[in-house]
Amino acid sequence: MHTSTSLLAAQGASAVFPVLIPVLLAGLPLLARSSKARRVLGVIAVLLLAVFCVLGMLSIGLFYVPSVAVLLVVLAVEATSSEYELSDAAA
Repeated sequence: MHTSTSLLAAQGASAVFPVLIPVLLAGLPLLARSSKARRVLGVIAVLLLAVFCVLGMLSIGLFYVPSVAVLLVVLAVEATSSEYELSDAAA
């Protein structure tokens, strides 16, 4: 008979914290009110999340690589859309 326990049951609530770090980092740009501040917080979030992925590469870091890619895409789309709005407003 094979029994299994969850990470939370085996390690306790302290095991949840490392998993929450990337989630909190990904939500960091949502705290900004202006687009410039959102872009700055987005870049900071991408860099910190990338560092987290590298440091945790042998355990859970690899699972968060797609979130780094998505944050980069969002930053690129937002940058091009804000440039488009600026050129549209100037015309």
